[in-house]
Amino acid sequence: MGRSALADPGVINGAFMEDLCELLNSATGDQRRRETFYEIDTEFEKMTASLFKIFNSMASLMPFLHASLRQTMIRKLAMVKDRTVGRKLMSILRHWIKSI
Repeated sequence: MGRSALADPGVINGAFMEDLCELLNSATGDQRRRETFYEIDTEFEKMTASLFKIFNSMASLMPFLHASLRQTMIRKLAMVKDRTVGRKLMSILRHWIKSI
């Protein structure tokens, strides 16, 4: 999705949490991609404004945020090189998803 896609509120997908994480890390991450706190705050306002245009209550927003968080976790787990660790983490994730 990328943060730039959030300018159009109809283009939100499950990568929202990844975009949010990227935004938060841009204050202290790689100097070539570092942003000012003002830029981060402005981008965060755009992201939340897009959410409020689509979701009219916290009750309707929470399933989307949970799904986005799960999608982010699954993508990160897919990058784990050690298969044994990856399987164990995936098992924990499955258990956590069932409990929600």
